Amino acid sequence: YGIYHSLLTEEFDNALRSVDSSSSIAYWDWPKDLRPELRSQKQDQSNATEDSSNTSFHIKLPPFFGHANGPLNSGIFSGWKLGPGNAGHRSGEGLLRNSRITGKALTRFGAFCGLNITLSKLDAVSCSSKESFSDWSLCSSKLHNELHRAIGGAIDCPNDKPNDEESLKNGMVDNGAVGDFESALSSVNDPIFFFLHAYFDRSMRLWAARQTQNLARKHSLSVDAARKVVWKRAFDALQNALVRCHVHGRWDHHKYAPILFREKPFIRRFEKPKATYR
Repeated sequence: YGIYHSLLTEEFDNALRSVDSSSSIAYWDWPKDLRPELRSQKQDQSNATEDSSNTSFHIKLPPFFGHANGPLNSGIFSGWKLGPGNAGHRSGEGLLRNSRITGKALTRFGAFCGLNITLSKLDAVSCSSKESFSDWSLCSSKLHNELHRAIGGAIDCPNDKPNDEESLKNGMVDNGAVGDFESALSSVNDPIFFFLHAYFDRSMRLWAARQTQNLARKHSLSVDAARKVVWKRAFDALQNALVRCHVHGRWDHHKYAPILFREKPFIRRFEKPKATYR
């Protein structure tokens, strides 16, 4: 998960710098936008405080990103249009597969099948404490997917689907309409995509920096040597994941980035210290 998102985010960042060398992607520090007023009904509202790191909160997008329960009509990206060619949950013209949604405007919904997906501020820091790259990736992937659902949302969910938050988190809506950010095939059309993935790219690199320091101290290695070991282990974990993708028929998806399969270029790419996104 983290590697190929990182590659895509870095390519976009390089494209920005090719136009203006002083520019870069700004990461969205989403934990600062968690708000207690729309917490899950299962939790005690009387104990809601914005400083409670172990309780769940609803994500509230800052005005800059805009708010919508349908086509985006506020914020700096108001009226943002989708390009053609999306498949899967979208038609060839980029329209949501639902008769209630018309036009090519970027679409978000205020809830996911009538539920407000909630997140804990503790979620934002728990992944960084994981020892292995696989554990970091699994932790971050789950968090990343929940953020996509919380932001994109969905409506017109089938009546026969279990109407509880956990089941909705674990699968796509089969027949309803999903917001652009919920669908893996169209989420990149939403400008939030790169702001959010810059956050996770930064998180991955901070995790690697911590692991490098721990490894260097524990085994009396130089920082450079320890960094190579950390990314070699990440590469090995990635290969195991790619094999599983191949078994499930998703190998070709990763062939668009050949570096994923080449150990030395991979380590050279990621071992270089990189300035964190602003």
